[in-house]
Amino acid sequence: MQRIFKDRNHKKVDVVAVEQVSQCRFEDWRMHSLNLSASNWHRLSDHAQLGEISPFKPEHWPYWFIEYFIECVRKFDYSNISHDTNYITFDDLGYSELEEKLTQDNTLLFIFLGLLVASTAAVLLFRYDVIL
Repeated sequence: MQRIFKDRNHKKVDVVAVEQVSQCRFEDWRMHSLNLSASNWHRLSDHAQLGEISPFKPEHWPYWFIEYFIECVRKFDYSNISHDTNYITFDDLGYSELEEKLTQDNTLLFIFLGLLVASTAAVLLFRYDVIL
C-alpha cells in the first residue's frame, strides 16, 4: 500500500477500509478511474441518483454500502460507459472542480462585487427619480 502513496500519479488518496485479503475477488487488480457522472451512476447502480452520495465521501458510507459499491464496480459493463470528460468530480472536502476553480480565481468574489455595485446603482437611480 505504501507504493500507492509514494506514486506521484496517485494524488489525494483516501483509504476507506483496510483488511486482510483471503481470496482474490477481482480478476484484474489494476487501478481504474471511473467517471461517476449521473448517467454512468445510473448504469452502475440501482440507485436513481448520484445525489444520494454526492459529494463523493466514501469514508462516511456504511460498510455494507462500500461492499455494495465495490460489487457494482466489479460487475459493471465498462463498454457501456460514457467517456465524456465534461463532468464534475468532487474532492475530499466536497467541492466540485468547478467550484474550486471559481474560488481559486476569485471569480465568485468579482461576481458578488459586480452584483453589489449594480444593485446599489439601481437603488440610487430609482431613489432619486433618475429612472422612472
